[in-house]
Amino acid sequence: MVLILIITIVFSTIFPSPIEAYAYSENFCYARVMTDNTYLYKTPTEDNDLSNVMFILPKTYFVKATLTVGNFAKVEYKDVTGYVKLNNIKFTSNIPINPYLDNISFRVYSEVSRPLRTSPYASTGASNLIMYMPLYTRDVEFYGTIQSEAVIELRTTTWYYIKYYGDEIIKGYCYSDGCDYMTEYSDNTEIVTYIDSFEPNTEKNTDTTLKLGDEKTSVVIILLSIPALVFTIMVLKQSKILKSKNKKSKEIKDF
Repeated sequence: MVLILIITIVFSTIFPSPIEAYAYSENFCYARVMTDNTYLYKTPTEDNDLSNVMFILPKTYFVKATLTVGNFAKVEYKDVTGYVKLNNIKFTSNIPINPYLDNISFRVYSEVSRPLRTSPYASTGASNLIMYMPLYTRDVEFYGTIQSEAVIELRTTTWYYIKYYGDEIIKGYCYSDGCDYMTEYSDNTEIVTYIDSFEPNTEKNTDTTLKLGDEKTSVVIILLSIPALVFTIMVLKQSKILKSKNKKSKEIKDF
């Protein structure tokens, strides 16, 4: 019984359970938007066509980078995933307190801005129309802007990428000319420490068993096992000596 307990303690020390292994030390890194007109792209290609651009990210705020692809970083901004050019951002070793431009809303006061669309075009008619938002609604969250066509001739070409909170939560584009009372906001002035590069963890291994196929892991296991094995042998040997002494003592008493 004592032997089983010793072996259990020794092996639980060497092989704690569960074991969570990581391919790298980090799996994300925040990066600050450093330039004006920093596009959030749909794909990691230098195609500025509106079919490949979602919106312009607000300068001084942050994106959450998860990997690098050539000259791009794959990033998350709020709940939107896309790609940003590396020369538009700076990686930081910090986790910002307020990384995103949050809680920014406005009022839709004109019919021209009621349509919520999948792309920043009105000339396509109903083909990209998602729905009509209620007039005077404020149930919207602002993400960013994009320049496209003017719905009203000689007026603004600015569109908003937004999230609308109606019966369903829907993201899309609305023309900005019929919107007002946008929440005031300023630059993000958080002080952070910048780093030159980022080598992300592209895959997290959550296996609860140690993989013996890894050469380094196997060497570590062997080295850790040697003293444990020696300790076990010494305990067993000492146990046998004690048993032998007890047996001799008993025989003398019986005599």
